[in-house]
Formats: sequence, C-alpha cells, structure tokens
Amino acid sequence: MEITKKVLENGMTQLQVTLPAEDYEKAIREEYEAERYDIELPNYPKGQVPMKEAEKAFGPNFLNNSAATRLMSEHHGKAVEESGIQFVSKIRMNKVQAERGKPFIYTIEAMTKPELKVSNYIGVEVTEQDTEVTEEELRSAVEEIRQNYSRKELVTDRPVRVGDIAVIDFEGYIDGAAFEGGSGDHFSLEIGSHTFIGTFEEQLVGAQTGEKREVRVIFPENYPAEEIAGKPAVFDVTIDEIRQKDLLDYDDAFVQDISDFNTVAEYEKNLREEIHRNKMTQAQYKMRDEAVRKIAEASHLEVPPQMVDKEVETILEEFCKRLSQQGMTLKQYCDLTGVTREDIVAQIRPQAELKAQAQLVIEAIAEKEGITVQPMEVEAELKVMAESYQMPIEKLKQFVSEDDRKGIEQSIVYEKVLQKVMENVKIVPKNE
Repeated sequence: MEITKKVLENGMTQLQVTLPAEDYEKAIREEYEAERYDIELPNYPKGQVPMKEAEKAFGPNFLNNSAATRLMSEHHGKAVEESGIQFVSKIRMNKVQAERGKPFIYTIEAMTKPELKVSNYIGVEVTEQDTEVTEEELRSAVEEIRQNYSRKELVTDRPVRVGDIAVIDFEGYIDGAAFEGGSGDHFSLEIGSHTFIGTFEEQLVGAQTGEKREVRVIFPENYPAEEIAGKPAVFDVTIDEIRQKDLLDYDDAFVQDISDFNTVAEYEKNLREEIHRNKMTQAQYKMRDEAVRKIAEASHLEVPPQMVDKEVETILEEFCKRLSQQGMTLKQYCDLTGVTREDIVAQIRPQAELKAQAQLVIEAIAEKEGITVQPMEVEAELKVMAESYQMPIEKLKQFVSEDDRKGIEQSIVYEKVLQKVMENVKIVPKNE
C-alpha cells in the first residue's frame, strides 16, 4: 500500500491510496464468488456460470464497481492509521483508477484535527452551582412518584375527560386513503398530554366507551413525512376503554408498599438525599462544561463544522437506538410528537458543539500533560462492564472490538484530564 498526502483548503486533507493490481483482481474474484450462485444464463446451470461469461453478459462494471467498494472499505481504516492523520469528520472516498491489470487507486478526504495549543487550564474559574434541595423540589418528586404508582381505574359511568387515559383504536386517512403510521390498536392515550398532533386529543373529550368518533386534524407544514405535511387528515377513532388515575393517599402505608421505609419522614429523608446526590452530579457536569468552554475560549478554539456534524449524527444514532429499544422508529416518534428531524437536530446541535469542543480541548491537554492509559486500566474497566452485564470477563472480551478498546482508552484519558482540571478550578459564587 502506497499513501500520498495532500493538504486541501478549509482544513481538509486528501490521502491517495495505491494498491497492487493483484489486490484488485482478487477483490473481483471474491465478488464473483459471492454472487455466482445468483447468476443465471442460458446453457449454464444456476451457480456455474464462468466469470468471463458473466462479465460478457452483464458488462465490465458487473463486478468491478462492487470490487472497488470492497477494497476501499477493507483498506481505508489501515490507510488512515498508517498516515498518522486524525480525521474529525466523515470521510469521503472516490475511485481514481480501477482498471484490470493496473494498480487500484482511490482517495480519502476528510477534515483533519485542528492544532490547538491550550493555555490557562489550571485555576479556571467556574460558577458555583446550587445543590440544596428545596421544599418545592421535594414535593414535586413526591407528586411524580404518586403519579407513577397511581391506579388506572376503569371508568364506565361517564365520558372522557382531560387527564383520563383513553384506550383507542384509530385509523387515519388522507384524501380517502390510509397512510403509513396512521393507525393503531388499543393505544393508551393520556388526554391533555399533547402526544398526538393538533387538537386530536381535545376532540375525544366527551366520548363514551364504545363510541366511534371522526377526528379531523391538519399535519404541520414542517412535518417530517413530506407526503403528508400540511395536509388535512381524518381519523376514525373508537374508544375501547376509559381509565382515570386514582392517586393513593400519601401516608406511611403508601411508603411501606413502595419502599423499605416505614414512615413518610424516613422516606422523604432518603428522597431528599437522593435528589441532593443527583444535583451534586449535575453540578459537577455543569462546572466541567463551563471549564472546558472557558479553556476553549482562552485558546481561541474554533470547532470545525464538519466535526460538529459528525457529533450530531452520533447523538442522533444513540437517540434512535433508545427509541428502538422502546419499539419505536424515529419516524414514528416524529409522527406522535409532531416534531421534525430538523427540530431534533436543532435541539441536539448545542450538545454536539460542546462535545466536539471538549474532545479537542481534552486531547490537547492530555498530549501536553503526557496523560496515557495503561493496559491494567482498560482491564479494570472491562471487569466493571462484565459485572454489569453479569458475564465472565473472558466472554465479554470476545465481543470487544479494537475500536471498542480505543473508545474505552479514550474515556479513561478524558476522565483523567477532567479530574486534573476540576482539582484545580476556582469556584466562584454566582453573585460575583
């Protein structure tokens, strides 16, 4: 493998990678072997068409394009590693030469990590955070717990009210035709929660159990599904059940049912301590973020937009995974909430910017301080992971890739750097 580097404009770098002609030929052969059992031609049994005959019949690019993609996918990681360049954005790959009997040449382009000389990371001033638990916070937490443990009593003697849970079947139509994501069976909808778009929920108020209602709404103009954005829709809705929340009395008996405590006083003492711990954790994160931001500002750091875009995609992927664990797609989430993908991206972009900023600052400090990770530290982290998954550590290691290990090493370095920074911060009161 031969690699040549070329610096482009706007912080971009191009690597030109040259592979031997025999590697390209081998990739073509591998593509043929992968496809041969699906190739059919007259006068040949299925799966036994010679490669030359297949290429004659389907054209020269029949195997060449997929072979080129295979080569680029297999070798780009090693090429980037050998180059010693740190890319901080998504890479773009392009074929330069893909001819039989000649070296295979392609390029890799991406934004490179900007050079950053950090300064003033010892003694950074951060704002003191309030960690005291107010009576309002305690009462709010108690009310949320009561809501969570409320009974959902079946209602048979009255219609739907705001605050009820209506169990519904629904089917939506646009221009008389059903549309994807517009139906559901035995769906529990809290009236007044604004889970569904427009006035959908309000139009169910007053409906009796078993009643069928026609609900009319208009999808927002910026709705993620362009084919229904801005269009009026009609939903046929059937009320299967009406349930109301029955809040239990908040007393010693309630506390004994839901916890290991005997009295409200004991329970609230523990709850107050739990809220305090959470506020302490949040305070630490806020002060960390402030310290990183101030170090970046003092170092005149400008985060490349491509790096932020990459972080946005990572955060969005994590969000989609969490939705998937709940049995929901991003499109379904957008349909239910009435928000668009662009709305979600706009919400997470500030978080992505902070993450990208933190990555550059922390890596620069780690390099300046010579902070590294020992194998035993990675091993200790794997042991913690194995215990959390209730899995023998040797079995866990079978699922841990090299990229996973690098991620663990990076998180350890980050923690060491942040610990050093936070040990030396100057906490100033809010009113200063």
